[in-house]
Amino acid sequence: MTSAQALEIIFPSHLAELGEELVGLSEDAVETSGSGFGGLDASSVLFVALSLPLIKMIGNVLVARVKAGQTTKLRYKGMTIEGVSEATILKALETVKDDLKP
Repeated sequence: MTSAQALEIIFPSHLAELGEELVGLSEDAVETSGSGFGGLDASSVLFVALSLPLIKMIGNVLVARVKAGQTTKLRYKGMTIEGVSEATILKALETVKDDLKP
């Protein structure tokens, strides 16, 4: 999978435990820091090696965070999805899963 097909999860830096939780899902996950979350400091986790089970685990983590009132951004194939709801997360991850199917 090329980096253009990588899945990036972006979140406010003060949610450091979210980064730790996401990085713990895959040995290939990379966490970075920068800016870009509504002018706030942001962190992101980049997943390059995607699999169907990994997408399901990412979805579970993100849906739990949305239910707790925390927002994230998703980037995939040059598209950014902001202010995601549970339904939007699941729909976006279905697109990723569809791309992984042979």
